[in-house]
Amino acid sequence: MRIFDESVLPLSEQYRYVAYNPSGNPNWIDWSHEREWRWKVSDYNKDQIWGRDGFGCYGPIPALPVFKGTLYGRPFTSVCIIVWTHEEAAEIQEMLTGFYLTGWNNYDTPFDRALIQSSHIVVLQDVISAVEDDHSIEAQTIEGLDAANLPQSIQIYPAPAGTETLVNAAMEAAAKASKQAADTYASQHAIDGGACGHANIITYDVTNPIVQYLLKEKVASGPYDGKVWIHVKADIPVSQSIDYKEYVAEAAKKALSQALGIRLFVEARMD
Repeated sequence: MRIFDESVLPLSEQYRYVAYNPSGNPNWIDWSHEREWRWKVSDYNKDQIWGRDGFGCYGPIPALPVFKGTLYGRPFTSVCIIVWTHEEAAEIQEMLTGFYLTGWNNYDTPFDRALIQSSHIVVLQDVISAVEDDHSIEAQTIEGLDAANLPQSIQIYPAPAGTETLVNAAMEAAAKASKQAADTYASQHAIDGGACGHANIITYDVTNPIVQYLLKEKVASGPYDGKVWIHVKADIPVSQSIDYKEYVAEAAKKALSQALGIRLFVEARMD
């Protein structure tokens, strides 16, 4: 068994570093069914007994906390994620961009933004093409890939000129649409009664400059599970009715989508 120096990886976390070969060639190794490998429950008493500090987190901690960077003494200063395809890279890139924008994950585990910003994704399709087809690079080291500009990073964009004016106008249009929808619904139905729930306007496009501006200005929140929630402030009657909320949210979503030029959805759920 290989033991790392504790300056690289704390001894209490080295059980997470395992061989992984889901392809089965020549031997099949898959640890994804092992809950202890995937999750670490931060229990104060148990952590004290086993000499673990919980990394400053409460509740479950998903897998190895590499993106905590230098927080709580974590040693990582850069992370390189290697994938096969551009589709996989896009998914990872979107996830990391979301982690960077919000600063934590769904479990309130704080992440080091400087670490995420300095991390990269390498697509093996590009490496194979550069080495074997184009012969544009000869070395297959990480340093050689970096020199060839093959690693990809997260996508953080400055707000385009006029974004503030655009967003303000869009939010006004959404508030107006919400008011009109609320009045229309109230004229046809009782806004109280029925199932209780929530309805949120969401988008998954965390790499869109407008969405990133909304997050920066606290007009939106998240991403949570990759979803960004957009908040519309409208002077409308308050109700717990999920039907009422969904009706109003659909109208606001349509106005926002048209004004901002981004794809939005309404997500409704029971309370």
